[in-house]
Amino acid sequence: MTTDHPTRLEDGFERSLALGREDLIACVEAYRLGMRSPAIRGPGIGVFGGLASGAVLITLAEKLGWPGWLQPVFFVLGWTIVLVSMAVALRRSNQLRRRCQWECPHCSAEMIAPRGSSSLARARRRLPADAAPVAGSRSSSMKSDPVTGRRLGGTSLLATATLAAFSAPATAVAQAPAPGTYRLWLCAEVCMPSDSARAVAAATVVIVEARDAEREPVRSAFARLPAIEYASDTAAPDDVCFHVTRREPRVGSEELFFGIRPRGRTRWQYVPADGFSLRVFRSPDASYALRWTEPGPLVRGEGWSSGWAGNVGPHRNAHFAAVRIGEPDVAQCG
Repeated sequence: MTTDHPTRLEDGFERSLALGREDLIACVEAYRLGMRSPAIRGPGIGVFGGLASGAVLITLAEKLGWPGWLQPVFFVLGWTIVLVSMAVALRRSNQLRRRCQWECPHCSAEMIAPRGSSSLARARRRLPADAAPVAGSRSSSMKSDPVTGRRLGGTSLLATATLAAFSAPATAVAQAPAPGTYRLWLCAEVCMPSDSARAVAAATVVIVEARDAEREPVRSAFARLPAIEYASDTAAPDDVCFHVTRREPRVGSEELFFGIRPRGRTRWQYVPADGFSLRVFRSPDASYALRWTEPGPLVRGEGWSSGWAGNVGPHRNAHFAAVRIGEPDVAQCG
């Protein structure tokens, strides 16, 4: 889940930029355009040129009666040009990929594959569906394309500047909740797990690793649950499921949206200014989300409602307490 799952860079950068969906799209676009640039495709001409020149020279040697020892020389010369051209193209493409590489900060998977026509498929699949800021990045002093040497414009310069952050996992610390199975209680006031008797709702929440969400048996288990978030080709995969086991119809003076859908699959998101959020209900005119600020095990947070009584904006109407009861067990959501 890439950018829904951002990283926090360690101190030491002179300047920082907030990266959103558009920035990561710019990174992918910079790689795509770079692979089509003359600097990458130019050596391909040398491959065909080497083969053609070797064949032409050998043919001329036969037609014009040149010494026979020249034919092996022309053959070796042609293939030398081919191999050198291939080596240059490979080196430049690897340089471009290293500069345009970014890793999923949750599972450390490289988003741009080393080779193949679908090298950008994983990157496009991992881009988030919204444009929330996802990370901080050092602004680069690099003013030209590292492969072509041409001066970079605004979008390309931003893309190049951000790549250093995503290709340096050693200096990044993932902001993520700890995977596991949690028991959660929602209360009208701040509460602890020991206050479960006065909770207005109770649920089991299972958080899985992003890489496990796309593997069996998790993928099949999630497929049987209703989706809370809207699906898209660029959204991160759902990596959370829940089962609401108890629910009061109201909290305070308003309707409680938490638990209207007793089961579902969703995904957590992170925005530096607000922290973590996990939407558990969504309709065309209303929603409900759990919010918290600390990475690691889910311990405490708030319930935020939107859409109650007409056009009421997002507001806190509850608090929650949670305790981890074991490893991720998606069967608990069934």
